[in-house]
Amino acid sequence: MESSQPFPDIPVTAPTILRQVGHGAYTRGQGYMRQGQVQRYSFDSTTRVLAGKVSGSGAQTYETSVTFPATTIPGSLAFSSYCSCPVGYDCKHAVALMLTAIDRSTKAKKAMTTSSPTWNTGALTETVQGADAEKTTARDISTLLHRASDLPAADSALPTWRRALSHTLAARPHSGLRETSQVAGALELKINVPGRFATGVTSATAAPAQLFARPMMKGSSGKWIKGGLSWETFMQRGLQGFAQTSLYTEHEQWFTDFYAVVRPAQSAYTSHRDWVNLSHTSSTLLWQLLSQVAEIGLVCVLDGQEITLAIADTPTVYLDAHFTDDQNTLVLTPILSWHNFSLSAAHFHKLGEPRKGFLALGDAAQTVYSREAAHAQRERLVPAALTSENLPGELESEDAPAAFTSSADLVFVPLDEPLTSVAESLIATEPLEIPASEIDTFYRDFYPELARSVPLISHDERLTLPALAHPELVLFVDFAEQATPAARTVWQWAYPKDPLQTVPADNSGSAEDTHIFLPALGYPGENHASVRDTAFEARVLKKVKTVRPAVPFTKHRWEGWNTRVLVDEALPALAEIDGVHIEVTGEIPTFKELDTEPEIIIRVDDTGRRDWFGLGIAVKAGNWYVGFSEIFAALAQGQTHMLLGDGTYFALNRPEFLKLQELIIEASTLNERGGNKELTITRHQAGLWEDLEELASTVETTRAWEEHISALLTKEQTDAPSVPPQLQATLRPYQLEGFHWLSFLWQAQLGGILADDMGLGKTLQTIALIAHAKHWWQQDAADAEGEQQDFAPFLVVAPTSVVPNWISEVERFAPHLKVVGISASQAKSKTPLAHTITGADVVITSYALFRIDEQAYADVGTPVPWNGLILDEAQFVKNAKTKAHRIARELPARFKLAVTGTPLENNLMELWSMFSITAPGLFPSARAFKDYYATPIESGEETAALGKLRSRVRPLMLRRTKELVAADLPEKNDQRVNVPLAAAHRKTYDTHLQRERKKILGLVEDFDKNRFTIFNSLTALRRLALDASLIDAEKYAEVPSSKLDYLEENLPEIVAEGHKALIFSQFTSYLKLIATRLETLGIDYLYLDGTTRDRASVLEAWKEGRAPVFLISLKAGGFGLNLTQADYVFIMDPWWNPAAEDQAVDRAHRIGQTKNVMVYRLVSAGTIEEKVMELKESKAALFDAVVDDGQFFSSRLDAAQVRQLLMGGE
Repeated sequence: MESSQPFPDIPVTAPTILRQVGHGAYTRGQGYMRQGQVQRYSFDSTTRVLAGKVSGSGAQTYETSVTFPATTIPGSLAFSSYCSCPVGYDCKHAVALMLTAIDRSTKAKKAMTTSSPTWNTGALTETVQGADAEKTTARDISTLLHRASDLPAADSALPTWRRALSHTLAARPHSGLRETSQVAGALELKINVPGRFATGVTSATAAPAQLFARPMMKGSSGKWIKGGLSWETFMQRGLQGFAQTSLYTEHEQWFTDFYAVVRPAQSAYTSHRDWVNLSHTSSTLLWQLLSQVAEIGLVCVLDGQEITLAIADTPTVYLDAHFTDDQNTLVLTPILSWHNFSLSAAHFHKLGEPRKGFLALGDAAQTVYSREAAHAQRERLVPAALTSENLPGELESEDAPAAFTSSADLVFVPLDEPLTSVAESLIATEPLEIPASEIDTFYRDFYPELARSVPLISHDERLTLPALAHPELVLFVDFAEQATPAARTVWQWAYPKDPLQTVPADNSGSAEDTHIFLPALGYPGENHASVRDTAFEARVLKKVKTVRPAVPFTKHRWEGWNTRVLVDEALPALAEIDGVHIEVTGEIPTFKELDTEPEIIIRVDDTGRRDWFGLGIAVKAGNWYVGFSEIFAALAQGQTHMLLGDGTYFALNRPEFLKLQELIIEASTLNERGGNKELTITRHQAGLWEDLEELASTVETTRAWEEHISALLTKEQTDAPSVPPQLQATLRPYQLEGFHWLSFLWQAQLGGILADDMGLGKTLQTIALIAHAKHWWQQDAADAEGEQQDFAPFLVVAPTSVVPNWISEVERFAPHLKVVGISASQAKSKTPLAHTITGADVVITSYALFRIDEQAYADVGTPVPWNGLILDEAQFVKNAKTKAHRIARELPARFKLAVTGTPLENNLMELWSMFSITAPGLFPSARAFKDYYATPIESGEETAALGKLRSRVRPLMLRRTKELVAADLPEKNDQRVNVPLAAAHRKTYDTHLQRERKKILGLVEDFDKNRFTIFNSLTALRRLALDASLIDAEKYAEVPSSKLDYLEENLPEIVAEGHKALIFSQFTSYLKLIATRLETLGIDYLYLDGTTRDRASVLEAWKEGRAPVFLISLKAGGFGLNLTQADYVFIMDPWWNPAAEDQAVDRAHRIGQTKNVMVYRLVSAGTIEEKVMELKESKAALFDAVVDDGQFFSSRLDAAQVRQLLMGGE
């Protein structure tokens, strides 16, 4: 459980951490500790696990844990760590976590054990935070982090609230010391006038000013000082996350953000360590930061005086038009206006690049500016005056502008939108003066274009500015006469050729006579570009986009449902916008909703190709028929309705249409017949057809299709065959169902997978099918006239160890069938295969011989195909890249059946591999199956795909579980036995674990490339968890084996009581160690692995009871055998494929067993075997999800799972 102490001690010291992780990780972790990167942590004293969250260098947060062993052995690791960061273990985050726990425990104890009768929280804070401020060198690392051992124990009498609060205060971040040691910051501003601009200061214009800034801090005397601050200080904070200043935390953060915003605009040729220039900053974040100055209490200083700042709201720039007093001159003055202020160009200066806003100068700022401008003018004029007798005197003009009245000394005026180039140019000039004699020329030639660039406003009652006709945005709509409603649209701007309307309007001419038409969207180099009022255009276009966001401004054709959207929705909304005009040609169509329900019609046609049928899908809406390809396209384009030729329409977002769309996508994807190719379906895809048929109102099919599909879907036949009279067995009800299903598949020349659980009689059901086929042939021969073709044999391919069992089972249940077992290749037997199997009804061979003599087996199936190919334990062909898979897929046979209790073990592509042999039309493409089913299901992203897959495979895969025969089976007691390692074994394992873990974790980032090396290392760890001598027999000969000791303690008693035991292991070398131990104990045993020659005699010896113990290699004898003589099963080492273990157990727990079966799964405690057991559960979940209809979890053994295996094996 979690420690009840608020400041728990952890069993490690700083020097120990340093020794294990190295100097680099330790130093970086120490920095993280000081920065307070550990967000939270807890220590569980029972499991000895320290866990927490640690912030990384960016926004990422990592889950970190450290496990401390209960006992340490000299030379072993003091701790093992895990982190979700890329490094994975012994990283800086783990170091920071441990150092933080040590540091906080030390400080909290120190505060709680003070001898003062009064508990001073201020003193505690100083104690806790003061230690963090110390600069620690390598020399005193040990001293600083060993303090916990030097302090007296905490007073157990202290109240709970005091102990808890002390820990809380100890964890407080460093920024909490503002009231004792932190000081305020200030932003010092400087106004500068470059000499090249200082041409004089007048009341009408002003030399451009530049604004500079630098950081300041309050000194001990209360004055603002530089105090060693520079912008580089805050650049360090931006890069590393901290800066060593004594400023308030919020001021320090503001300076950091401020410098990050202005730094990109600084010149590369001048230093900006102290002063930065704000005049060329391009980021709008500058205004946001300046608006925070007052909020955080940051003081601004100009010319040694504290000043106030303000941010103007919604400013505007315009030209003020007015007459002079004598009305002889029209004056245009650039004005900056906001709130209640209107300033001429003399009072504001450009700020930001490109133009982002302005800087307006109040009292104090204007005084400084005037002085700086005069100084700059002097610096510029003095060199030129050195040869003149008239040196300049005081340069401040009597006409210098007075400061505007404001409560702020500096006003920052951000612009919502950039100025036009015309407005930009006008603001930088003196007011324009136009003589009375030229005012008409100004109005005619300049006023229209000028007014389109910058607003002209007059407050002079003596002046009336001419009205200016604005352009119109015209939408031309042409409803051409077509089979279905459609329209063409184009947008154009209509600019009046006489914007001042000096000539009376004449409506007799065409629009082209009075207007210039321009595209809605301009482009560089177009004619009449100077006519455009870009600001007005932007405002109108913005309104249009607001009303109809998806409206196309280029030439566009509207078809189908979009035409109805144009007429009933778009045009009425657009007509309401000021500045928009709509011109319509042609007759506007009318629309109405269909008053009947649309019907789906599905049709299946013969294509002339084996197994393939044409699939036609249409929708009947009223009197109209619509191909589903059109509906499919409309759905893909996001349309909500389908428009018919007479203007009627119906909704597309109907559940049956959406479901139908999914099914068509599935069919097109799996059959890889997309594009314009015909839609097809195969007779193997009965599950897909079932879903299609459910949606249809009308179905039209062929007789051949009906005969195959109806029986497949129901698994029932109206004329189900009787069990062959020659079969020497009584089939149970579920076996009879399986026989009928197999008979139908064979008769229809389909294929499938018989995936019954282990022990349900899959072999018997298959033999019944073969007997039925022979009986059917005999009846057909009796009815036939003339010569009858010979009976084509069935070919059974099975693992080598199972071939004898198959031969004996056929002879037992169907003695009338001639069975031939192949025990040698053609080359070895010197006899052609065709001669060997002459007259055979059943040929039984191994996968090895099947591969060796592939051509011979193919030749037998030509020209008359094999009657059937039976692949027993079909997981042997689960890999589509193997030779055995290819041969099975290409072998000529009228019927192919995969028999396996585990149709998938590791991933879904194994299932595809089996169906690609037995029912190739079900999932024709491996790539499509992987994309559509395997990847989404295995990643857990697509739960719907899982249900679809189950539905598709159901007609062609029959699986029943042991629950069907539970009443006929004795009880099975399945136990997991955790076997602790002996001390010497534990030490050896831990040493190798750390070495292999470091090696593997360095390889998992490129998992596929290093897969072989990684699995070799994992196998070495699994061997080591079993017995140390398996990796070095000589070196570790004296290291005890805990599992062998367990067998020695328990097996003699089991044998003495008359029981028999099966002992399985992955490793034959370990089985031999067990055999040696059994010989020492005097217990007889039999042995079976992949090298055993005469397997049949070994199995016969077991059945005859010649030994009470059977040692079996899991791979060689874990399937296909009936070993019900045993009632004890020992699984010596776990494997991450649960199906392999379950099959091994079911050698004993199956039909025919009369005793209760005891199963013991031995797991070496604290090793990789524990994590293998966990991984096994996820593998079993995949099997349940697809095959047994259970819940799904990911199954792939990937890099993350390899890390999990290693991190758990301590």
